[in-house]
This record gives sequence, structure tokens and C-alpha cells, in this order.
Amino acid sequence: MKRTPVLVDVHGTPLRESLGYTGGGIGFGGQMADWMPPAESVDAALLPSLRLGNARADDLVRNNGIAANAVALHKDHIVGHLFLISYRPNWRYLGMRESAAKSFVDEVEAAWTEYCDGIFGEMDAEGKRTFTEFIREGVGVHAFNGEIFLQPVWDAETTQVFRTRFKAV
Repeated sequence: MKRTPVLVDVHGTPLRESLGYTGGGIGFGGQMADWMPPAESVDAALLPSLRLGNARADDLVRNNGIAANAVALHKDHIVGHLFLISYRPNWRYLGMRESAAKSFVDEVEAAWTEYCDGIFGEMDAEGKRTFTEFIREGVGVHAFNGEIFLQPVWDAETTQVFRTRFKAV
């Protein structure tokens, strides 16, 4: 009886076995043979050392120039100097003509820019930051700490068109 030829890899293992999933295997050189991580959720793995990990990350970003510049570079690459809205409504679904939709988009983008990146920080409850600065802060905090929270505040006394303000907590 004739045997069917079997293709093998460089180690002599049949290709069908060699190219299959080996996520639970020992690795290429056996380096993962003794590694037995517990099967647990991400929260269960992080929570016991979360405070220490966050403290170490804070300290590293605060006291290491390379880490601080990595966070700044991260902010520059993700947000840049100005966070622009890219509003592209489905004008056919809205029952608009394309020319009317273009002028509507221009109006929305102008209102967005006025509200979010105005000179006096109109969207910030403290009147200090623009939307771009909020986003840059969020990206920077997320890079080493993982979370940021903005609380919406209704400003009944403003003379601006939009009364919603935000406060970073």
C-alpha cells in the first residue's frame, strides 16, 4: 500500500500540526512551558495592583523625561493642535439637496468651532479650556492612568447660544 506524502516543517513536524493554533503550547523554544497564568477577567487581574500600577505610572510620567515626552507625542499624534469636527450628514436621507447640505455642514462646523474652540473657553465651566484641550488632557491621562470624567453643567446665566458647559472632575 502506498503512503500519502506528508509535508513537514524544518523541525520535521507535519505542516497540518505545525500551522495549527498552538496558543496553549510551549512556544518555539519551550520558553512558555512553565507559564501557567490564571484564567481570570481583566478586572480580576488588574484590581489587586491597580493603585500601585497607577502610582508607578504617575511617578514615571512626572519624573522621567522620556515617558513625559512619550505622552506628549501621543497627544500630538492623536489629537494634534486642533480637534476638528468632520460632519458629513446623509443629505439624501434628510431630504436635502446637496448644495443645501453643504451650506448646512458649513453652519454646523462654524457653530462647533465657535462653541468648542472659542477664545474664552466657552464650553468649559471654569472658562479656561477649549474642547481640544479637554481631548488632549483625556488622551494624556488615558495614556498612563486610564480614565477621565467630564461632568455636564447647565449654565442658565450665559449669553452664549449654547448653555451646556463641561467640567473635568
